[in-house]
Amino acid sequence: REGKIVQNMRALLHRALFSILISSSLYVSYVGVEAESSFDVFRLAQFEKNKVNYGSKKAQMNLQASVPNMATKTKGDLRRRVVIFRLLDLTSEVLAEAITRRSAGGILILIPDDYAQITAAQIDNCRQIEHDLLQHELAIPIYFAVENSDLEGIYDTLNPETRPPKESYQFVVDSDEPQEVSPVIVSNVVGWLEGDHRGSAERRNKNQPHASTAGTRDGVGSLPTIAVVAFYDNLGVAPGLARGFHSNGSGVVGLLALARMFSQLYSYSTTKGSYNLIFVLTGAGRLNFAGTKDWLTNASPRIVESLDLVLCLDSIAASDTLYLHTSKPPKDELVKELHDVFFHTAHTMDIPFHLVHKKVNISNPELAWEHEQFSLKRLFAATISNKPSPHDVTSSMFLDMLGHENRTASIGRLTRNIHFIGESLARYIFNLEANRRTIDGNESKGETDVVIFNGSTQVPVHLVEAWADTVDRTPRNTGFLSQDSDFLMALEDTLGQFLAHQTTRQTFNLPNSIAFYGPSTASMTAYQTKSFVFELVLTLGILTYLGTLMFVMKGPREFHRSLLLVWDQVKS
Repeated sequence: REGKIVQNMRALLHRALFSILISSSLYVSYVGVEAESSFDVFRLAQFEKNKVNYGSKKAQMNLQASVPNMATKTKGDLRRRVVIFRLLDLTSEVLAEAITRRSAGGILILIPDDYAQITAAQIDNCRQIEHDLLQHELAIPIYFAVENSDLEGIYDTLNPETRPPKESYQFVVDSDEPQEVSPVIVSNVVGWLEGDHRGSAERRNKNQPHASTAGTRDGVGSLPTIAVVAFYDNLGVAPGLARGFHSNGSGVVGLLALARMFSQLYSYSTTKGSYNLIFVLTGAGRLNFAGTKDWLTNASPRIVESLDLVLCLDSIAASDTLYLHTSKPPKDELVKELHDVFFHTAHTMDIPFHLVHKKVNISNPELAWEHEQFSLKRLFAATISNKPSPHDVTSSMFLDMLGHENRTASIGRLTRNIHFIGESLARYIFNLEANRRTIDGNESKGETDVVIFNGSTQVPVHLVEAWADTVDRTPRNTGFLSQDSDFLMALEDTLGQFLAHQTTRQTFNLPNSIAFYGPSTASMTAYQTKSFVFELVLTLGILTYLGTLMFVMKGPREFHRSLLLVWDQVKS
């Protein structure tokens, strides 16, 4: 009986040892999860234009995270790694090295939540990186994330420049594979103010004759018309981050403020000009101004023929200097007249102001400025901007926000420039410079430096601040901006409030030559894991301890027999 008990105990011990060996082997092959954290990420844009693909065509990710040594520039294959970079430490050369030569399995770029200490060199690097990422199609998932305390901790843990990594992380994005967003519907929001032929201006459209009555069915009457135009959407290296305060959120804010100012001015019979005013917020501005073209194509011929001036607003809060861009030469009578009005107002308000002439390059299908769509129709148009020349469509997505600089200074410049544009337009409408008279028609004894917009008609600072914050926090990528979005609804409602609800929204589909692919955002999970070396050492330690214990308890012969039995069971 005692022999049977000993035999049963030996069998039980053999089974226990076998289970420990199997469990230890599985434990070694499995990387154990200790903790996890999740955060929002923004996928690199993916789109097709004229049958050429750009951006990242992958969305799913399940890769071990790695932080490269930026100091030593270590080599090695990164095929099964997602490489984490800090945007402000990254250069185009390092990024190209990771993607092309080291075959990274994925890229995560951490963008700061505060750019207060950014240098000029870092600004140039950011712009170059954004440009490079959208030059070709990339076969790996690339994401951006706003750096927070969790990501900062992970980065520091994995950074070989601070200490050898003792832990590892598995980054997972469980997302559907990219799908085309179809159809892409874009809106133009249009509102108007009716003028009065009894207004104090004597100027009439020099290209088209007009009768002296107003109030026809198309909303613009038969008076000459001035259009104020701005595009509201944006592109960018990451659709989920494509906000753009300066380009062109500031233009949108400027248009809304001007609509409110002129609606107040036109509400008095003595200050109602003999021009109709049309305010047009266009979509697809960064897609060759497709919304502008659609509005021009489908607008009433009466409206198009009545256009005496089209003024486009594009980035009007980025600097103190303003530029008036035209396609007509400076010697042209219309250009000279408009320039003189703006120049005198700029001189009065102490604003640096310059005229820039650039012909429309008809051999290039991509237009430089929004006003060129009107110039192609032989209409007199200009763009006012802080920028002396056109810029790349993704040149400043990361930096184009109120947080990049002092918010008070940005809104102060925007308010001042809106006032300047409004004063200049009013002087043009009422022909004040030529006639040296005040807005109500009385003779001026001196220079016409009277302030037109004051009191109830002055720049609505509260509106400027509220809408500046709105455009600064709202992604407005053309392919992902829903037609029932709060942003578009608010644009239409706000413009309608100022223009006695004479506002319409017109929609159109983007041409088939342009396609966007989603998703644009995702959730990424970082699983903290023990390293394989640690697990292996731990398992070998356990096996050594158990083997020593059995050797001491059973002796060499029994220990050897037990090992043979376990080996036979493993093989079977």
